[in-house]
Amino acid sequence: IDDKHLSYTVRYSSRSVNLVNEAEADILMFSNRMWRYSCTSGNLTQISFPEDRKGNSNLFHIGSTEEGTWFHDAHSIFLLPYGASELHIKGCTDNVNIRCGDFSDDGLIWLATEEGICRFNPKVGFFDFIKTALFPSAGSIACAGSSLVWVGPDVGLCAYLPDTGSFAMFGESDGAPSIEYLNKPRMKTDKGEAYTGGVDGLLR
Repeated sequence: IDDKHLSYTVRYSSRSVNLVNEAEADILMFSNRMWRYSCTSGNLTQISFPEDRKGNSNLFHIGSTEEGTWFHDAHSIFLLPYGASELHIKGCTDNVNIRCGDFSDDGLIWLATEEGICRFNPKVGFFDFIKTALFPSAGSIACAGSSLVWVGPDVGLCAYLPDTGSFAMFGESDGAPSIEYLNKPRMKTDKGEAYTGGVDGLLR
């Protein structure tokens, strides 16, 4: 793949470049920039950002819906409609840094931020921050269905139950090591099981 911006990002920028399948033959490559690579034609096209984008931080994948593929950077939620050449800003947190995001089955986006957890409604663009004294910030988040949200504070593991608004902390005696859980290594199965990666391995 011959593209000077992509080559510089991979070789010299110290930024990671992540990949996600947008369609069967299209791959999105993203860092602080984004490209679409067609496996069929071999063409690489750069995806543009809105002019009012805040900052130039790396993008991270949230998930996909019928509308397109969703991403976040440090401050904003983006939607890339399938086949489109420009990202759309769907919401901005202003001065709160976003660290991780995941969809629940009811269509809400749950966010781990420097001020704890937050749910974002993509239909109305509303951020709802959920306060707790258990932890001041969160680094990872993974949804299991619509009734359970796994949260990785700076250290340890916590579950949030949206239906009751309650939290539960988990520790060594529950099989959850008191370690840092990371924002990128996470996966959900067709059975609704959630996996999240920590500095010592994978937790189911």
